[in-house]
Order: sequence, then C-alpha cells, then structure tokens
Amino acid sequence: MIGHNQVKLTQRLHVIRAHLLHYESLLDNFKKSVEFVRNTPNCSTVHAQQNGMDKSSVLLEKECNILIEQIERLEKGRQMQNMRVQNVMNLVSKPLIGEEGLLEGFQLTLSPGFQPR
Repeated sequence: MIGHNQVKLTQRLHVIRAHLLHYESLLDNFKKSVEFVRNTPNCSTVHAQQNGMDKSSVLLEKECNILIEQIERLEKGRQMQNMRVQNVMNLVSKPLIGEEGLLEGFQLTLSPGFQPR
C-alpha cells in the first residue's frame, strides 16, 4: 500500500513535470518568434539596405542567432531536468529496500553528473 507521504511526493513530481512541459512550450514559442523576426524582411531594414546602410540587418541577424543559441541551451537544461524528474518518479514508483537504499538512490539521481547504468 502506498503511504500518504509517497502520494504527496508523487503529486509534487507531477506538478514539476507539468511546469517543465509548460516551460518547453514557452521556449518553443519564443524560438519560433525569434526565427520569424530573423527571417522576415522588415521595412526599416529593407530601406537601410537600399541606402547602403546594411549594418542594422547584420546586427539584427547576429542578435537573433545569439538568442536562438541561448534558447537551445535552455532547452538542453530543461531536458536534463525532465530526465532527473523522470528518474525520481521511477524511484518513487519502485519500492527500494531500506531507508539507506532510498536515500542513496535520490542522491545519485540528483547529482549533476548522474548517468543511468
């Protein structure tokens, strides 16, 4: 039988997972917006290109590329956090023998360099 504390922990883990999914959606929408700004001609940059002042469009593309790189970095971090939550959920759903085994399992899962065996 599942204890009250384990049910609470499972509920909290599902809430964290829901937040990570929402964060994924926000990052995806932001990335699409940045790509749209980068790839869509702007009347001010078109005018600048006609006058030989292409500096603003080059700067805009550079900044958009930097933003996309940072978004991808955040996506990788989100994926790592999602994998950690999934590992903890797997530990919670499978009963471990003894308190020490449970504590050791959580410490392994939450350590930064954890790689599943």
